[in-house]
Amino acid sequence: MENTELFNVQRMFRREWILFGLQAGTDQEALAKMCRFACGQGMAKDTFPEAVREREKRYPTGISMPCLGIAIPHADACHVVKPGIVVAKLAQPVSFRGMGMEEAEVDVTYVFLLLMNHDNHQVFLLQNMMNLCMDQEISRKLLAAKSADEIFDWIDYFYKTRAEY
Repeated sequence: MENTELFNVQRMFRREWILFGLQAGTDQEALAKMCRFACGQGMAKDTFPEAVREREKRYPTGISMPCLGIAIPHADACHVVKPGIVVAKLAQPVSFRGMGMEEAEVDVTYVFLLLMNHDNHQVFLLQNMMNLCMDQEISRKLLAAKSADEIFDWIDYFYKTRAEY
C-alpha cells in the first residue's frame, strides 16, 4: 500500500473478505477462524495467527461503541503479505477484553481484522474503524445487516459519503 492509498481506507474492504454469521464461542475461536481465512486468501504469512493472538493478549482490542461492540485485532506488518480488512459479523456476540481496560470485557458483534503492511498505518486505520462504528446510523445498519453484501454496501456508503480523510 503506497502512502497515497493510505487515505483510501475504502479500498481495504472487499465483499469476499466479509464473513457473515461467523460461528465462534470465544474471542480466540473467532480470531483463529478469521486468521485462517486471511492466510487462505494469501493476505498473511503463516506467522500471522500467532502474532494476532499474542498482540491481543498484550493489547486487547474490544471497544464498546454507541450501538454495537467491536474488536479491531491486528499484528505487525512483517506478518502481512497483502493489506486489507477482514470483517466478521459474529452469529452471536463474543466477549473480548476491552481496549485499555484489562479487566473489562466487551460483548463484540463485529470483528475488523486489520492486515497492514506498514506499521505506521495502524493508528490511522484504528481511528477509521472507530469513526465508522461511531456513526449511529451506519452502526444500526451493520447490526441489522442480513448478508455480507449488505455489510459491504453500508461500509462502502460510509466511505463514499461520510468519511473524513
